[in-house]
Amino acid sequence: MQDLFHNKRFIKKCVFFVVGVVAAFALYFILTNNGIDFQQASVLAILLCAIFWWSGSVFPNWATAIAMGLSFATIAGVGFETATKSFAGSTWWLLVAAFGIAGCMTATGLLHRFALNIIKLFPNTYVAQILGFMIAGSLVGPFIPSLAAKASILTPVAYSVGKNLGFDDKS
Repeated sequence: MQDLFHNKRFIKKCVFFVVGVVAAFALYFILTNNGIDFQQASVLAILLCAIFWWSGSVFPNWATAIAMGLSFATIAGVGFETATKSFAGSTWWLLVAAFGIAGCMTATGLLHRFALNIIKLFPNTYVAQILGFMIAGSLVGPFIPSLAAKASILTPVAYSVGKNLGFDDKS
């Protein structure tokens, strides 16, 4: 059964890979035949291919993003400076640090302990647990500048609280 599941996942990735490449070429030819110049058509086609690859989890998200940026620079003729400009700003590195902190907190089990302390402080009612999450978010908020990083920190906490309260997965 495991081999069948693995094969289905592999087939899905292959289908999304092929569909992404075919859709990108089709979009490129449609756009160039309608008067859009090479660079604009290429960028849109590469972006469409990347969207299919992200949707099908063909490659890890970071690998698809790097391939897309390199394709912008090499195929579409966008300069390397332009293709990598967003990675040079302070916002990018702030996000990297925020996600690093979130990953460390998850890997060390700090979030699990945090979730258990929330359960101990508040009664096992829905309203009390929501109040606990609001307070936890208020305490974590000043230390993590990114909304996405805050969500990546508090989602495992919510999952742990739900598991400890006896809720089923995806309930």
